Amino acid sequence: MKEKKKITLLVIAIFTLCVCMPTISFAATTNRMSNNVIGSQEDVLADEANGTIKAPVLRIYGKDLNDFTEFSTTTEQTFELDLTNAEWLDGFEGDSADGKFIVTDSDGDELNNGNAVQIITGMENITVTRLNNERIIIKGNVIDQITSGKAEDNEISIAMYTRLTDNGDASVTIKPMRSVISSGTYKIATVADEGTDISIEKKVSITASGGKLAKIVIKEAGPKTIMGGSIKLRLSEGWYFNGTPEISVYPLSLSNYITPNQSFDNECLITVADDFGDPNTLSIISITAPVKYDSNIVKSGDICEMAIFGAGVERTTLDVAKATEYDIVFEAEENPIPIFYPGENDKKKETLKMYVEETHSNVILTDNKGTITLPEEVYITGYRIENCSGLQEDITCEFEKNIITFDFGGEENRRKGEEIKFDILFTVSVAAGFKGDIQAILGGEAFPITADEQYKVIIGKVKSESSGGSSSGGGSSSSASIYTITKADITNGNVYCDLSKARKGNKVEFFVLPNEGYKIASVKVIDKNGKKLDLTLKDSGVYSFVMPSSNVTIDVDFLTMSNVALPYNAQNEIINDKKTVYSKQIFNDVYQSDWYYDPIMWAAENGIVLGYDDGSFRPNENITRAEMVIMLKNFYDFQSSSK
Repeated sequence: MKEKKKITLLVIAIFTLCVCMPTISFAATTNRMSNNVIGSQEDVLADEANGTIKAPVLRIYGKDLNDFTEFSTTTEQTFELDLTNAEWLDGFEGDSADGKFIVTDSDGDELNNGNAVQIITGMENITVTRLNNERIIIKGNVIDQITSGKAEDNEISIAMYTRLTDNGDASVTIKPMRSVISSGTYKIATVADEGTDISIEKKVSITASGGKLAKIVIKEAGPKTIMGGSIKLRLSEGWYFNGTPEISVYPLSLSNYITPNQSFDNECLITVADDFGDPNTLSIISITAPVKYDSNIVKSGDICEMAIFGAGVERTTLDVAKATEYDIVFEAEENPIPIFYPGENDKKKETLKMYVEETHSNVILTDNKGTITLPEEVYITGYRIENCSGLQEDITCEFEKNIITFDFGGEENRRKGEEIKFDILFTVSVAAGFKGDIQAILGGEAFPITADEQYKVIIGKVKSESSGGSSSGGGSSSSASIYTITKADITNGNVYCDLSKARKGNKVEFFVLPNEGYKIASVKVIDKNGKKLDLTLKDSGVYSFVMPSSNVTIDVDFLTMSNVALPYNAQNEIINDKKTVYSKQIFNDVYQSDWYYDPIMWAAENGIVLGYDDGSFRPNENITRAEMVIMLKNFYDFQSSSK
């Protein structure tokens, strides 16, 4: 039998048939957790291999999934899973056709010998978007297992491949997004309590060159609470240990049972011997550690957290440090800039005074030498340093051609806790033929500055003889700046961005999520001048852009999806008691000149036809069995509600 066209069947079904069909009921899915486990902080729930605990399985099944696959034009489901007192294992993200992923444990070791693990069943063409360690979004198509005779009900199963983090019950919460799945919270594990008290004296400020944390104290709540094994110290992303921690132990007789390990990573181990501890005394371990951070990842003002756990030590997270802006003030005095002429060599004419100043102590690496470099055609003939502070003895310098080199006398020459400041003035000789700005560039190993973050300042200007006159104005500092990221007023959806600020050149990612019944119409990121930035769509609503040298605003517009019944009544004009003219085109391929325009508009107004995500109706395509069932069911609902 030849398949009928949509429009023909629609008109016949709506205007000539009286449809009688049983009511279709919709019930919530049934969700279950296969079992609960008991574990400790840092225990990994996986496949029982490699010292892990068998992961519980979240089962989602029921009539809704059956009706969904039978009567819907798409089987796609999107839902969020949020963890409490647990984190998803690394690797459980990205695309997977069959629900298999390569995951790693808390030490970064791949489970299952590096082979993919079956984590999700009952779905295909899956995308897992990781919002953070506790939150993921799963999108995929439900596999119809009923028609294939494989199961009584369609079912989605997710193995809880996680790592336990904090004391108390670990659980997962289902948050439906575009989904028939029921919401709910389900316990996956009980995290056993342990007995230690951990504290830190204070949070310290650290520059990118490094510094030492305040004393961290681990105190037993009961004798021999601290056991043999490894105490792990784990820093926030972008922070690193810079050597070997210093350890002191009470009672002193236990000192030989504790061994700190050198580390230049974000995790450091302290080995505790099996026979550590005194049954009659509460032991105390005090730790100080050298740390530093990567200024490409960590920004000024960011807080470093340290997670401490293992060897019987209760997992505790402390704020241990704050990133201090690794910056140097390098600018010129606000006086008229001196004017030079090609070939001029006037030892009495000094360029404008420059300032060099640390924003915080220990920014300048005094064990190394620094430089100020002028253009190659401008030769230094003399210099003078004034107002030097922060050092025991004055800076010594030497110069050759266009470069002057500073020697700060080593770290022993620094006055403890003081910032180094000094002014410098030059006399110069200008080569014939040179014209333009005399720009000074601060550099050298004493000033650890990347090539794109050099500190520059204009200290003079060279003009031709015919130009004459003078120029006024001050120099400027060009240290790399941090800019803010804000969201515009957004309705019918939301934008999730982990960053609120970023440095120029950083890659920034954000996630766009429409409310149910809406779709993304436009996404734009605008700088302070109203310019749109180039965006890259990663997948599943994840966008990225490169941070400019400006504050930016993320703005997103959402539109009502075409598969949601739209309110036409406000747009209709009643001509007489029988005829309605629909003046607004809704579907992008159905026009007022088409003979079937009014019937389709009437059907859309009453929720009988839905259309496609791209705004089309496709009237000339063959109708599928599923589409036929949906239209008849919608027409039945319309008739029932009209009685």
